[in-house]
Formats: sequence, structure tokens, C-alpha cells
Amino acid sequence: MDPDPFTASLFKWDPRGVVPAATNRLLEAVAPPQAVYSVRPRELGGLEELFQAYGIRYYTAARIAELGFTVNTLLDMKDNELDDMMNSLSQIFRWDLLVGERYGIKAAVRAERRRLDEEDSRRRHLLSPDTTTNTLDALSQEGDLYIPFTLINFVTNQVFRFAKKAGASYINKPKMRHYVHCYALHCLDEEASNALRRGFKERGENVGAWRQACYKPLVAIAARQGWDIDAIFNAHPRLSVWYVPTKLRQLCHAERNHATASSSVSGGADHMPF
Repeated sequence: MDPDPFTASLFKWDPRGVVPAATNRLLEAVAPPQAVYSVRPRELGGLEELFQAYGIRYYTAARIAELGFTVNTLLDMKDNELDDMMNSLSQIFRWDLLVGERYGIKAAVRAERRRLDEEDSRRRHLLSPDTTTNTLDALSQEGDLYIPFTLINFVTNQVFRFAKKAGASYINKPKMRHYVHCYALHCLDEEASNALRRGFKERGENVGAWRQACYKPLVAIAARQGWDIDAIFNAHPRLSVWYVPTKLRQLCHAERNHATASSSVSGGADHMPF
């Protein structure tokens, strides 16, 4: 038997069968699991927007979201708790945070707190029932685009998302609920709305009294259009996205019943023998 073929086949080196296997094992040891990258942007709970201007990598935000942290959670945490969170992030995922990321996370949280505090203070000033003429002036001079974000409530999801995108993320539904009808009056009869506001300003009335007075003109408008306040809202391009306030609907219903009862009594009196 010729030893050359045997020796050649025994010691034959085939790099195609060895190098890829070693390379794959090396990549498996270095590359992180694919599950880490499966977090979608919509599942980050607003973390991506919070960190966007502070140099925080997307995958860092994704890992923070995987640990169960949200924007609201981070805003309520102290600095030492943020340090613990970042240390846990490094230990659990073996993810090395950049020095700038550690400072950026804290800076982003502080900036968001300041923004929310400023907007909350501004909103309390505008909606305070103790504020009188200056508040009414501010509400009327902000411009029509700003009025719904300052006054209104009970928004659909579409409008709420638009408010957030426009920078009015501080708007919350409980505060806005009490001023939908004020904006509706402004849309349906701007002249009457301005006259009502000026009258309350001249008398030194506060915002709460002005808000209550806005119901009566709307009930009168509904009376002229068959009491269908929902149809009035749906027909107006700027009101169709808002829910009709419950109190306004109740007032229209009560006034309609009262008008019906009054007409019935007067109609019956014509047929009385005496």
C-alpha cells in the first residue's frame, strides 16, 4: 500500500471545516443574545424620547425598559436609586454604560422634572379659581390654537396624542374636563364668548364664575337647533373630536323637558272650558 495517500488523507488540513466553527464560537461569546434587541420602540414607555437629547444609546434604553422601568418610575427615583438601577443594568446584562450615559440619564431625569414642574405651575396659575381678570385676559389672548390645550377636557386618544406631540404633554383629562364647553362657546359664537368674558373681567369675576356662565349660551344654541348638542359638536370641525360634557348634555335635556312641559300646559289651557 502506498503510504503517501494514507499520510495525505490523515493529515489533510481543511480550513473550511474548522475556521468557521471557531469563528462562530467566538462570535457567540462576544455577541449579546438576540432577545435583547427585540424591544420595539413603542414598548420603551417613552424612554427613547426622554433620553434622545442626552446621548443615551437606544439599546441602553431598551435594557432599562426590560428591567421594568418607565419614565414615571425614573422621575420618582432619587440619585442613589438611579445609581443602583445603572449598576443592576451592568450586572444583569453585562452592559457597559458609557460615562456620558451615566451622567446623561441623571441629566435627562432632572430636565424632565423641571419641565413638568414649570408646566404644572403655569397650569395652576391659569386654572386657579382665585385668579380674576389677568387669567381671563391670558386665556383670551393666547390664540385659538392654544385654547383647546389650555381649557379643554375629555379628549379622544387622537387629540391627546396630538396635544403631547405639540408639547402640551402636561395636559391631563381631569383638568380639561371642566372647560370643554367654554371652548365650544368660543367656536360656535365667538362674539358672544368674547362679550361674556369682557363682562366678567369688568366686574372682577373669577374664572370659576365665568366657566359656569358659559353653559347658558350653549343651551340657547342647542334650543335653536333641536336640542341635539351631540350633532352640534359633530358638525363643527373643531369640536367633532371632543366629547360633549355630561353636565352640558344634562342641562340641554332638562331645558328641553321644561320647554316641552310648558308648551303642553299652554296648549292644554286653550282647550279649557273656563
